[in-house]
Amino acid sequence: IYYGPPKKMPPRMVWVEGEKSQEFTKLQIDLEKSLITSEEVHFSSEKRVFSPHITLGRIKAWEFRQIEPEERPEVSEEISLVFPVNSVEVMESELKRGGSEYTILESCSLKA
Repeated sequence: IYYGPPKKMPPRMVWVEGEKSQEFTKLQIDLEKSLITSEEVHFSSEKRVFSPHITLGRIKAWEFRQIEPEERPEVSEEISLVFPVNSVEVMESELKRGGSEYTILESCSLKA
């Protein structure tokens, strides 16, 4: 569990960083290609490097800056998570004043 994205200050979130693998990277590339050519979904590719992660919480930059550097909580925890994945959802996130709103645009079940 880390502040994310890596080397970004102030951090924008607390996240669990996933293990990078050839299979996961291929899935990301294939999904991106499909979404870019889709007529049903407006999608543009990311300019940043793909970083598999699960967002645990978002951080408001101005609040983070109010905390003295030596008083900022340390966020660095190694954990091991293994869980089955039964589907992939294409989600849209919209940042609003009250927090992020997520909408599932498409859901695809995975074969066992």
